[in-house]
Amino acid sequence: MTAVAADRAGPALAAIVVAALSFNFLLCFANTNGVAITANLVQLSELALIGATFLIAVRGNRDLVAVLAVFLSYALFLSGLQGGVDPKPARDVLIPILFYAAARRAATPQMGDRVVWIALAIVLAAALFEFLFLKDYVGYFDIYRYYVARGTVQSGGLDVTDSHLFASGIRPEGRTFLPFLGDHRVSSIFLEPVSAGNFCAIAFGWIVTRHWGRPLAIAKRLL
Repeated sequence: MTAVAADRAGPALAAIVVAALSFNFLLCFANTNGVAITANLVQLSELALIGATFLIAVRGNRDLVAVLAVFLSYALFLSGLQGGVDPKPARDVLIPILFYAAARRAATPQMGDRVVWIALAIVLAAALFEFLFLKDYVGYFDIYRYYVARGTVQSGGLDVTDSHLFASGIRPEGRTFLPFLGDHRVSSIFLEPVSAGNFCAIAFGWIVTRHWGRPLAIAKRLL
């Protein structure tokens, strides 16, 4: 990839990363506020993000194209042996490969820093809104209804927590550590708490890796 192409692809890749983090959040907002979201629309959104990343990753990279072709052919072969085609396992492996390859070709550590801090700002803002104003939050983001719309939860199922959050958004057994925080588990833009926790671990890992051996710099970044 030429320097000019890389300069153009870098910002595009940064936008794709932020969109990949937040598109479910935006679709949930749309579904809660009168726009009917379907499983097909969610899948098309994912496909568009994966396709855009694919174009950045494989541009001029024949080796990667060959590896992906072999991988996808093998995945289809295994699906055929199982009596049906299930794209999810292949997609789950393909996504980190494409994003890693795209970042190697179009990104810099400095751009990574900017993306991480932008993502942290968005995640923290949404998390504070959810934690401090939960009733208003679920009025704009009915997570349970969104998961029903996208087919993740059966339409005949019940919202067992009666909170409009994802099932794990409320601790049924209560909080044993820092109980004054209540039973609500914040999910921010990820709509489910586990994904929010995974994001925090990844962001922490990025900060530590970027400033390994510089404890004061790490502390400044975290504070």
